[in-house]
Amino acid sequence: MRICIDATPIGVKTTDKGGVCRYISELIESLSSIDSTNQYTLFFNFFRRKHIPVLQEVVKRLRIGENFRIRLSRFPPRLRSIKEPPIELLAGKFDVFHNGFDYLPPILLGKGIATIHDVRYLEDMKHETKPEWIETLKRVAPIPEFYIRDYLARGKLFNRLRSTIRKTISRAAAIITVSEFCKTRITEILRISPEKIHVIYHGVDIRFKPLTGDEITYVLQKYRIRRPYILYTGRFDPLKNPILLLEAFKKVITSHDLTLVMAGPFNWFFYIVMEQARQLGIIDRVVFTDFVTDDELVALYGGACAFCFPSLYEGFGMPVLEAMACGSPVICSDVCSLPEIAGDAALYVNPSSSNRLAEAILNVLLDKGLREQLIQKGFERVKAFTWRKAAGQTLDVYNKVNIQ
Repeated sequence: MRICIDATPIGVKTTDKGGVCRYISELIESLSSIDSTNQYTLFFNFFRRKHIPVLQEVVKRLRIGENFRIRLSRFPPRLRSIKEPPIELLAGKFDVFHNGFDYLPPILLGKGIATIHDVRYLEDMKHETKPEWIETLKRVAPIPEFYIRDYLARGKLFNRLRSTIRKTISRAAAIITVSEFCKTRITEILRISPEKIHVIYHGVDIRFKPLTGDEITYVLQKYRIRRPYILYTGRFDPLKNPILLLEAFKKVITSHDLTLVMAGPFNWFFYIVMEQARQLGIIDRVVFTDFVTDDELVALYGGACAFCFPSLYEGFGMPVLEAMACGSPVICSDVCSLPEIAGDAALYVNPSSSNRLAEAILNVLLDKGLREQLIQKGFERVKAFTWRKAAGQTLDVYNKVNIQ
């Protein structure tokens, strides 16, 4: 079987590669470790010279076998947007084409498979934007102008992504998604057969593991983090619910000397969160790290007395598993995919109640037995999530689609 995987995202992004790039990289390497029979093409589709060194570094770093080859397309993006040619003209012949991020081209001669990581863009997310946020952004200074433009463009972006996902699902021979929750929402919203959708969980990178005290101390000193602290990580996003965490944190520190660490790349919503921390009078107790490397993130997980993830909407919830793998007790929302992913290894809270979240944080801080129980259950839970397992299940989907 000839399998083509669109690897473009890992070849063009130089910083903050994020979950999709990790998914593509881990899937490729794990497929290589279990499959030496089928022929794979890794397709990189862009037209800028500046990306060539990035691509060369990525290819050099990827651990792939002799049955993998690289195919680079430099068909101009402007021409693709006017009339996109059959993908076979750019990538070569294949039996199965897999795009790892919510998209399939309009013309496919072979079978198309797409991975849908998050279905938030199919939902009616009215609380994603609030009129007062733009006033806050204009009031907070200095702030890069493009952050304001980014905020104002969200509505158009969501509409475009919603349209793209709907078209992709209609074109696909099969859809891979990352949780039963996502599968259910796709079938409910788009009214398609559940047999077309395959749930394959992500794996947890082996780099996420408990560290020694010295390794943790070095990172804490770098970011001037004072223990004890609770940790939030991820992009700053309304649906991640960081403002509720600030409100709960304020209630906790009336009786406990505690720091809140918020690790994630700065964007337009970061300024909303920072302003809220200032208005709550807790800005001096919150550490905003900006982007951190994976190695630094492992240390932050390992040093935290609790990891808090009060998200309103998650397709999967990778930070929950990463925290568990590093030995951090997890407090997370009881909605969407999170109970499915975390199982019995997390303390669950209602993501609309700062009181409930504050109570959960205090329970973990004060109850040593509960804290140790969550840590040990977390170690057991993450054993079920491996990239090798994910690759095997993905290969099964390739085979099933190929013989249809």
